Amino acid sequence: WERRPWSPGQSFAVWKMLQKYRGQLAGMDFDLTTLPAPADPKAGQEAKAKQGVSIEVGSGGIIVITFPYNDEIKELVRQIPGRTWDGVNKQWLAPSTPLSIQGVQRFAEQVGAAMPVGLMEAIEYGRKALVEAEAAAKEGLKDSLATDADFHIEGLGGILMPFQRAGAKYGTRVKRCLIADEPGLGKTVEALAIVQHQQAFPALVVCPSSLQLNWIRETRKWLPGKLPQLYEQNAYADVCVLSVDSLAKYAPHINERVRFKTVVFDEAHYLKGYKAQRTVAAKEVAKLIMHKFKAEALVLALTGTPVINDAKDMLSMIQLLGRIEDVGGWVKFQKHYLAKDYNGKYKHLEELQAVCRASFLIRREKSQVLTDLPAKRRVVVDTAMTDAKAYKALADKPLEDTEAAALVRIGELRREAARQKMDAVKAWVKEFGETGKKLILFASHRDIQAQLVAEFQGCAKVLGDDDTKARQAAVDRFQEDPDCRLIVCSLKAAGVGLTLTAASDVAFVELGWTPGDMDQAEDRAPRIGQRDSVTAWYLMAPGETIDTDMMALIASKRDSASRLLDGAKAGSIEDKDVKAGMVKALLARAKAAGKLRAAA
Repeated sequence: WERRPWSPGQSFAVWKMLQKYRGQLAGMDFDLTTLPAPADPKAGQEAKAKQGVSIEVGSGGIIVITFPYNDEIKELVRQIPGRTWDGVNKQWLAPSTPLSIQGVQRFAEQVGAAMPVGLMEAIEYGRKALVEAEAAAKEGLKDSLATDADFHIEGLGGILMPFQRAGAKYGTRVKRCLIADEPGLGKTVEALAIVQHQQAFPALVVCPSSLQLNWIRETRKWLPGKLPQLYEQNAYADVCVLSVDSLAKYAPHINERVRFKTVVFDEAHYLKGYKAQRTVAAKEVAKLIMHKFKAEALVLALTGTPVINDAKDMLSMIQLLGRIEDVGGWVKFQKHYLAKDYNGKYKHLEELQAVCRASFLIRREKSQVLTDLPAKRRVVVDTAMTDAKAYKALADKPLEDTEAAALVRIGELRREAARQKMDAVKAWVKEFGETGKKLILFASHRDIQAQLVAEFQGCAKVLGDDDTKARQAAVDRFQEDPDCRLIVCSLKAAGVGLTLTAASDVAFVELGWTPGDMDQAEDRAPRIGQRDSVTAWYLMAPGETIDTDMMALIASKRDSASRLLDGAKAGSIEDKDVKAGMVKALLARAKAAGKLRAAA
């Protein structure tokens, strides 16, 4: 065996180990202090690595940090609150706020760098900036809670409600905005109003497929003169509507030639999956639009679900809007806002909500704006048919020139329309369920009711075959159990007599024959004990369908407020009038198409 001299690293390791036994060695008359300490080779490497770190105060009190690339130093500088990377000039920038300056001082000590001349001036500048930021935050928080605003938008095809004006004003000011109003308060209208005010066309709307036709219809109503179309049909329309499920497929094409000044992400909670393809694509599209159009770009995220109650869900929204620095940066979000207590609850959720409201979040609940809302609102939702050709084939079949034949055909068309739109209806109900709110869902045909009950297992139900005891048990569960958020009802069996005030939202898959039928069903919610304004959602097959025909006829019968509120006055004559009107319209259409034949 050949003895070899120790390496510097080995010598330092042995010396360091001996330090643990200093006391024992002294008892053996060996003074360890007489042994010269060898140099720490790592210390030399670190000192060498930390050479070249420069900290200076730039214009506007911005602190500029530069150094040769080094992973260790990079990790240290990333711990400075509010720091950003300037990729063009290859330098790190930190604002002159007390929190950031403390971080810079800590960083300087860690790397052995000198603090810059003029730091006191930078601190004073930062103090003033902090005062201004706090004032802006207070103003932002005030605007986020506003329920009215003196704000006018030219060219809208309707009149905004007061709280919608406030929302539009807020979104116009902050531009990269999360609109999280409760369902039924008109987030779609607010978004269109913001785009119109800023004239930020063309606009891209990314939404669930079940809402595409609804966006086109609302755009035609609120932005007269603007052309809305599906992105797949015309990528150069004023407002292009794209399914969120198709976003990843079309994102490369969108990004090749960035032309959209606005991107709206409707039902944005679908983009909370951090690694999901559509989330990655959405962030890339938003990033490129913000990069190209800078301050002129609009990025709007709409959601009625309570994502603001989950810090982790909020993270994707914040990144989508490019707002991570507004909440203190990535490191602070991870260490501070995602911290939980021993019960598993976020410790700083209220603080995060306040910071977001001050910067980019607006949320109003129905209870806050009841004075603006009518007692009852009706919203038509276009629910596309799975096989529109099959429905059209039935509608185009030759028809005998008799009332009886027309009534039979009307029944067939009602059932076929309901069947063909079931996929879209189920998708809409699931999306509504994400809000956490309760829903009363009405249908007429038994097979349609059965499909809904089978799809949403665990829901309550009041159907024609249920006895009185079972109906009351279902009503009690819906009223009292917070986890029971859906009740499927028959228009005939549950349209009158029941009290379902646990919900303020009623949806119709199929229509009744009279305004009285519909009004009575709507009024299952706004009874004694109900405090919210009620929204009635009509899930209708769009285009020339039996749904739109019946909707138009029923609407024509609602000719007075007393009739609307007292459906009991609408009796058999109204029923006959609606059916007669449907028969007349169907026969006239068949005659015009040359498909009416004389009865044998």
